Amino acid sequence: MVSFNMLPRIVEDFKPKAIANFNAIGLNSYAGNLEYLIEELRLKSNRGYKILIFTPTEAKGLRLKNSLKEEGFNSVYKEDIDELIENVITITTGSISKGMDFPDIKLLIVSDTEIHPSKNK
Repeated sequence: MVSFNMLPRIVEDFKPKAIANFNAIGLNSYAGNLEYLIEELRLKSNRGYKILIFTPTEAKGLRLKNSLKEEGFNSVYKEDIDELIENVITITTGSISKGMDFPDIKLLIVSDTEIHPSKNK
């Protein structure tokens, strides 16, 4: 189990085997602007990042994979993630509240809410 917390805290019945600290930067919303997303993905990919994007459904994930391939990206859709590969954008079904950039380990995690913000906000 992996838990990301901004501040260390005690969680009842949860005894971590190890605690690791990472520098992380929260992502700004791409606000439905696919060009801005593509620019960011290209920049990170060129820097050797491993990129993981969460989408709410398989259909959305496959559409995004195809859109990224049309833009020249090496992208894959996977239900089960066993590894992330440098310069490959991995798309999966899942949900996280906010994406993060982990510059020290060159990992970018993008949530669907950054790509398609809720109209209810």
